[in-house]
Amino acid sequence: MRSGKKRLMIAALTVALLFSIVMAAPATAAQNRPILIISDYTTTPKEVAPGATFNLALTLKNEGRYRAKQLLLTLASSAKSSAGAGQTTSLSGALTPGSAGSDSGVAAPVSVLGSGNVRYIGDIDSGATQTVTFKLISSGNADPRAYNLDFGFEYVNAANGRDESARQSIGLPLIRDAGLRLTDLGIPKKIVIGKTFKVKGEVVNSGSFTVHGITVEAAGDEFEIVQAADFIGPLDGGDSDQFEIVARPGSSRARELAVKVTYRDDYNQERDLSQTIEVTPKTAAIKNEKSEESGGVFAAIARFFRALLGIGSGE
Repeated sequence: MRSGKKRLMIAALTVALLFSIVMAAPATAAQNRPILIISDYTTTPKEVAPGATFNLALTLKNEGRYRAKQLLLTLASSAKSSAGAGQTTSLSGALTPGSAGSDSGVAAPVSVLGSGNVRYIGDIDSGATQTVTFKLISSGNADPRAYNLDFGFEYVNAANGRDESARQSIGLPLIRDAGLRLTDLGIPKKIVIGKTFKVKGEVVNSGSFTVHGITVEAAGDEFEIVQAADFIGPLDGGDSDQFEIVARPGSSRARELAVKVTYRDDYNQERDLSQTIEVTPKTAAIKNEKSEESGGVFAAIARFFRALLGIGSGE
């Protein structure tokens, strides 16, 4: 009986050991090669508009245990071919599913400037990083939305000398410039402390599309905003609308009044632009005219001449 139990225990331990080896093998195999990723990327300028030229800087990192040798990085283009939407052409020419380099089968509207779409990076050691920059231009008639840019890696695995490849995608949002401007800002020449005054101006949409959710407001230290905001709403491209805000300076320290326009962009995010007006409020003039009955030198002189000339004597 004891020998039978011993054999069962040995068999169970053997099965458990084999199972752990089988489960660990793929993870170990995955580590025995370079693992290249795009760990970070930036655009200059930070926001890219349709029709804009910009720089795209990628930070490449090798997360694997072995060096990647002779690395080639390719900005791949979307393939709108007979393969259908949602498929792209790989570096080897084979068709692969997915939206890399495209948005539902629509090509990312960018082109490379100054050079080709391939960069030779060379070797990247395990844990090392390297930065590469592409100069790009976006299409002027591109829709404002987020696009995917697809990048292909081709390299030699230093662990076994084999050629390997990989793909990564990044997102590129295109954001249109709203084209809003604040013009003809005006205030009265004389502003009195404690008295209300009007700030008048005009919001101009110099762009080619409608901007929504436009509101004009003002704020400033030592100012009371009597009429807080003026809602303009949607404003078509090439159109303008006037506004009027009422404010009251509380003291002579009320010097700067900021007029701000808020609106919604293509991604329904609130944005704003502002302009500051310099204000010099004055103290209200105080009348100091004393009547003759209140006394004083001039009143006394007036009484003297009236008495001398017999004016107001009742005769």
